[in-house]
Amino acid sequence: MEWRNMLQHQKKKKERCIAIGIAFLMVFLSVFPQPSAALAAGKKAKPTLNKANATLKVGKKLQLKVIHVKKNLVKKITFTSDKKKIASVNKKGLVTAHKAGSTVVRCKVKLKNGKKYKSRCKIKVIQKETTKPSDDPEEAVSPAPGASMPVQSAAPEATAGTGSEATEAPPAPAVTDDVTPDPAATENASPAPTGYPERTPYPEETPGVLHDSKNGIPTVDNGVMREDMTAFHILDRMGIGINLGNTMESCGAWIDPSSVTNYETAWGAPVTTQEMFAGMKKAGFSSVRIPVGWSNMMSDDGNYTIHEDYLDRVETIMNYAFSEGLYVIVNIHFDGGWWARFGSQDAEEREQAMVKYKAIWQQIADRYEEYSDHLIFESANEELGSRLDSTDDYANSGYYEGNKEELYRLTNEINQTFVDIVRASGGNNAKRHLLIAGYDTNIGKTCNGAYKMPEDTIPDHLMVSVHYYSPAPYCLAEDPDNSWGFQDTWGTAEDIGAMKAELLSMKLNFADRGIPVVIGEYGVANARDPDSGYQRKKGKEEFIRNLCKYTLENGMCPVLWDTPGGTYNRKTCQIENELDAQVFLEMKELAELTPEYVPVPSKKELSWNGSISYSGWIPSKMVPGEEFDFILSSAGGCYALSGVDWSVFESPTLKLHCEGVSGNIGYKIALVTAGNEWWSYLENSDVKIQGNWNTSEDIIVDLSPLQLKDKDTFYLAFNASDFAGDFTLQITE
Repeated sequence: MEWRNMLQHQKKKKERCIAIGIAFLMVFLSVFPQPSAALAAGKKAKPTLNKANATLKVGKKLQLKVIHVKKNLVKKITFTSDKKKIASVNKKGLVTAHKAGSTVVRCKVKLKNGKKYKSRCKIKVIQKETTKPSDDPEEAVSPAPGASMPVQSAAPEATAGTGSEATEAPPAPAVTDDVTPDPAATENASPAPTGYPERTPYPEETPGVLHDSKNGIPTVDNGVMREDMTAFHILDRMGIGINLGNTMESCGAWIDPSSVTNYETAWGAPVTTQEMFAGMKKAGFSSVRIPVGWSNMMSDDGNYTIHEDYLDRVETIMNYAFSEGLYVIVNIHFDGGWWARFGSQDAEEREQAMVKYKAIWQQIADRYEEYSDHLIFESANEELGSRLDSTDDYANSGYYEGNKEELYRLTNEINQTFVDIVRASGGNNAKRHLLIAGYDTNIGKTCNGAYKMPEDTIPDHLMVSVHYYSPAPYCLAEDPDNSWGFQDTWGTAEDIGAMKAELLSMKLNFADRGIPVVIGEYGVANARDPDSGYQRKKGKEEFIRNLCKYTLENGMCPVLWDTPGGTYNRKTCQIENELDAQVFLEMKELAELTPEYVPVPSKKELSWNGSISYSGWIPSKMVPGEEFDFILSSAGGCYALSGVDWSVFESPTLKLHCEGVSGNIGYKIALVTAGNEWWSYLENSDVKIQGNWNTSEDIIVDLSPLQLKDKDTFYLAFNASDFAGDFTLQITE
């Protein structure tokens, strides 16, 4: 073993030499200051922030600056905060701490030579050292301990989806449902009836006592309609939601009508259990939408009486959700497509459609009147709009011949009827928060000025519902050979910009005008693979993250469309994919940190910025910038400019500025008052303003010839050959 001793001797000798060298180097560095790492390596330092990490107390400020760059070389600097409610940052880099938590302030530097640099500063916000009692009465309520509702026996298993598992995701942040018991509440609470476990109380509420509803259904709901709860307040507590899809709305003439269970399981769902809702809560959801087909067990004698068993089953499922403190949305869903009878060629059938609609809502309102503001009624699903006249749903329909003006009028009438019926039923329904279905639940059509929110007897208690499956080839198409397109990846800057632009339209037209928005459905279909069944589309988690983040921060509640074998596994009662599970927990945290949305007042100076390109009159590409105040969307051969409250402008003008383009461009501006909204070019008869623009200079166009009002959309077209540039459009007085 002499070779080992020799190696040990050489190792010790080497260690002594290294130690002496390090000691010498430390003395040298202490005497002679050294250049930065970048300079020492012979490299020029990149533009970056003066701080990479900072801790601030609530109310304190921090000035961030860009270093290692000369001001005369900078074209643009932008600052953003991931969580503005924790710490915001203005255009000059001044950070203001608002609420305890953590966020990241990001900085983008664009130089005049075209180079771009990114840097960031992690901000931790802590509470002030001194504290005082909360002024919020809701924060002063201590929740009492409790357990879930009785668990129904498991049902036959649903067929699971075959989507492939994604690669391993980072571990999810710790989430706990633990609460600190309030001794007083526990001591004074009435004992639960024999056979019932203790309840799980709602947060921020005085606990109720587990009891039977007036219909004999076990419930933990306390029946309280909180006086100070506006629709925005409710929406804030709804957080992120999930649909109990393909369950109580399942329908079909082939289903045995002898029991509710036959309908509940007809489309592949297992019988719904308490455990499913407990899993939803744990996964991060705070609300659930329960689609219902009420015609399934209904009398055919013209009275449209819903079977007692069906009403009982829906109520039982509602109470599974209430037991977990979830908010519940109940609607009338597709329901066999009878909605198309509103457009029947037969006048009596058209009248009976309204009779049936009224009968359904009168029964729902009367049956569930006793429940608290955790229950929300929704007027319809996707059927209010063009499907009221659909010959696909009912062959004898088509009375309105697609007349959009009449279909908008009919949609508005049905929604108003819904509000009137619920309010007239009295009790808690006089103050219940109601969700109003948009036109086809389509964002663009719902933002049309022809769509009107109903009048209500109580202020601030209405919300509007739309669905988001855009782009359709990504969200809906399963087959790579799909005739109207297929997309299996998502997440480019263009994808994200298009999403924000569409959702911004709801923010501008509704949330900022005092009407909260519920994205009642969104989701991403798997891709069909002939060899391996179904494959998860790339970017699904980023689609969910971006949609939820933007909606939560802008007065909207996102509700995932989910069915058996989908995102949430009803057998294991958890999110199937680890990437999705991580995102939903992140969004739960974001929802809890984001305060109630406050509508933004209309401004007289609005802008849109981003890059666009053209070929001929046809816009070939558009990538919105990070911040914009109105919608600029591609509309066939031109752009549609929407989302502006024209009532605040007396003499509006359009200012155009571009970079990276030279030469003259012809332009046309039109106000299309009728005709096909998907037209591909501007008819000369619609053009109100036109001219030429020397792109080396800004141009200001007087918009008064358009006589814009309310939420009018106007259309802008350019004539240029193969160009691309950075554009800024401004609406000013």
